Amino acid sequence: MDFLTTDIRYVKGVGEQRAKALKKLGIENYRSLLHHFPRDYIDHRQTVSVAEAYDYVDRYVSMVAVIASAVSHHKIRQNLSVSKVTVVDESGKMQLTFFNNPYLKNMFHIGETYLFYGKVEQFGAMLTMTSPYFEPIREGHSPALRPIYPLCAGVTQKMLSSAIGYVLEQLPEDYEPLPDYIAVPLKLMPYAAALRNIHMPTDDTCLSAAKKRLEFEELFYYLLGLGLLRQKGQQKSIFSIQKTDNLFVKQSPFTPTNAQKRVISEIRTDFQSGSRMNRLLQGDVGSGKTFVAGDAAWQMLKEGRQVAVMVPTAILATQHYQYFAPIFETLGKKCALLISAMTAKAKREVYAGLADGSIDFVVGTHALIQKDVAFQSLALVVTDEQHRFGVGQRSEISGKGELPHVLAMSATPIPRTMALILYGDLDISVIDELPAGRQKISTYLVDSDYEQRLYNFIGKQLALGGQVYFVCPLVEDSEMMDLTSVQKQTDTLKKQFPETAMLHGKMKPAEKEAVMADFVSGKVKILVSTTVIEVGINVPDATLMIVRDAERFGLSQLHQLRGRVGRGNKKSYCVLLSDSRSESARERMQFFTTTTDGFVIAQKDLSLRGPGDLIGMRQSGESQMEMLSRGCDMRQLELAQRAARHVLSRDPDLSSPAHRKLKRLMMDKFKENGDIFN
Repeated sequence: MDFLTTDIRYVKGVGEQRAKALKKLGIENYRSLLHHFPRDYIDHRQTVSVAEAYDYVDRYVSMVAVIASAVSHHKIRQNLSVSKVTVVDESGKMQLTFFNNPYLKNMFHIGETYLFYGKVEQFGAMLTMTSPYFEPIREGHSPALRPIYPLCAGVTQKMLSSAIGYVLEQLPEDYEPLPDYIAVPLKLMPYAAALRNIHMPTDDTCLSAAKKRLEFEELFYYLLGLGLLRQKGQQKSIFSIQKTDNLFVKQSPFTPTNAQKRVISEIRTDFQSGSRMNRLLQGDVGSGKTFVAGDAAWQMLKEGRQVAVMVPTAILATQHYQYFAPIFETLGKKCALLISAMTAKAKREVYAGLADGSIDFVVGTHALIQKDVAFQSLALVVTDEQHRFGVGQRSEISGKGELPHVLAMSATPIPRTMALILYGDLDISVIDELPAGRQKISTYLVDSDYEQRLYNFIGKQLALGGQVYFVCPLVEDSEMMDLTSVQKQTDTLKKQFPETAMLHGKMKPAEKEAVMADFVSGKVKILVSTTVIEVGINVPDATLMIVRDAERFGLSQLHQLRGRVGRGNKKSYCVLLSDSRSESARERMQFFTTTTDGFVIAQKDLSLRGPGDLIGMRQSGESQMEMLSRGCDMRQLELAQRAARHVLSRDPDLSSPAHRKLKRLMMDKFKENGDIFN
C-alpha cells in the first residue's frame, strides 16, 4: 500500500472523532492531509523588543522574550480562570494574560525563551498581550513563517500542525510521484522537500520553490486527465452524416456572419468525418453562438436523431426553448423543455417522449442528467455557458447516449493560448465577429454624486421605450459590508418608478420565472437583480445596465452583465457606479470603459489576476485544485501541458508499471467524476 493512502485515523493524536471532523475538510488520508495547504503565513522573522512594542500598541507583533516569573493562576468564577506571567528581554518587561489555561503553570518555567505573537495593549506604563500564540525557542532554532490553515468546526490550527508534522516526519525523502524524465529537466524541487517547505518554510526562496513544484504538479495531473479524455473522445461515431443542408439557416430571421459561417463549416466537417466531435465554441456576448448551435442541432435532427441542449438556469432554458421550438416544429420536429420547476406529470411525459423517440429536441437544466432521463437516439449534446459545467457534468449528459457529439459553448472569453490548455479535451472554434446591427454600448464610470442624474437618465430611457437592469452585489443589507442591496435599491427606485421589480437567487424558481417573463413582456421596466441575470438573458428593449458597487465584480463578470443590453436596435449604455477609492480598482474599471472586446478584457483579467481564477471556475465540481486557487502563471501552464503530452506520447493509456502511481494520482484529481475515464 502506498504510504500516502494511509487512513488519517493512524496519525498520532487523531482518533475516530477527530477523523470525522477532518473529513469535513476533505482530509481522509496522509496525502489529503499533506495537500491541505496553508491559506496564509504569519511572519515571525520580524520581531520587536519590549521597548519597541510601545510603538505597536493595538497591533499584532512577534516578540522573543524570557519567562521572568512563576505563572499566577486565579479562578474568577465558574468556567472562567485567568493566568498571568511576566516576560522580559534586554529592553524591558511585559505581562501576558491567558484565560482558562491552567496547564500553563506546568509549561512555562523561569529562564525559558519563547516566541510570542499577539496584539499589544497598554495599561498605564505596562504593556500586555492577551492569549498570545507561543512556541519555545530552542538552541539553533529561530523564528520563521508560521502556516495558517483553513479550518472547520472541531479542527484547530494546533491539531492540523501537529498531524502534518507527524506525517512529514515519516515521509520518505525519496518519495517522488513524477517520473525522473519530467522532474529532473524542469529542476523541480523534490516532492517531499516541497511538502516540508510549504508547511514549514525556512525562507521565502524555499517557499517559492515549493509552491512552484506543487502548482506544476496539480496542473500536470489535471492536464494529463484532459489528455486521456481527449484520446477517449477521438472515437468513431455512429452519428456521422453524408449531406448537410441550410434549412435551419433559411428558417432563421438572421443572416450569418462570416465568422458564424466558418464555425458552422467546422462543425459540419466534424459530423461528416466519421469521428466523434468534441468542440468548444467560444464567442463574445451577442456573437451568435445560439444560431450556430441551432444549425448543428438541425443537421442531426434531419437524420431522425435526438439533440439535447443543457444550460445552467431555468430562465435561460426557457429562453432557448422559445427560440428553437418554433423553428424546429415548423421543420416537423417535436421539442420539449425540461426544468426542475415542472410538475412531476409534465416531467414524466418528457421522460417518456425522450425514451421512445417521439421528442426529437430537448432544452433543459441539470434536470437532463437525472437518472430518469433516457434517450432513444441521442446524437448531439450542446452545453451552453460551458464554464458553469464541469468535465464530469458534460460527461454525464453525454453518457445518456452512445458517444454523441459534444458542442460546448462559452461566452466567457479566455485568451486562446490558455483556452487550448484548459480545454485540452476539446477542439476550439471562435466566433470573433458580431452580427450586423448590434449596437455599440457606451460605458461610463461614475460615483454616487451622480446618482440623481442617473435616475433622470433612467427616466429618459424609459420614455424612449427602453428597459433597465440595475445590478447589486447583495440580496439584503449586511452589517458587515457597506453595500446597497437588491432589496434596498428596489425600494428606492419604486418610489420614482413603480414598474420596478427585483430578481435574485433566493427566490423560488416560479417567482423568478414570473418576474423575468414580466420583464421580457415589458410589464416590468426596471429589473433590480444580483448577477443571476449575467447568463444569456435576451431582452431586446433593454438599453441601460447599471452596476452598483462595480468594484466588487471581476472584469469578465462586468462584461457578461454589459452584454445584457445592446441586443436590439436602440442605442445602449452601461454605467459602473462605484465610490471605491482603491487606485487599482478604479484603474481596472476605467479600463473596462475603453473596450467592449471580450477577449481584450479577458487578457487584461489574466494579467491582473493570473489564470488561477479561470482554472478555479473551470474546475467547479470536479476536483480540489489546492494550490491553483492562489494563482499561477502562463509559463507553468505551458510547461505542465508539454509534460502531460510527453507522458502520453510514451504511454497513451498510462498502463505501464512506471506510470501506475501517476495514473492513480491523476484520477484522484478527478475523484468526484472518476468514471469519466472508464
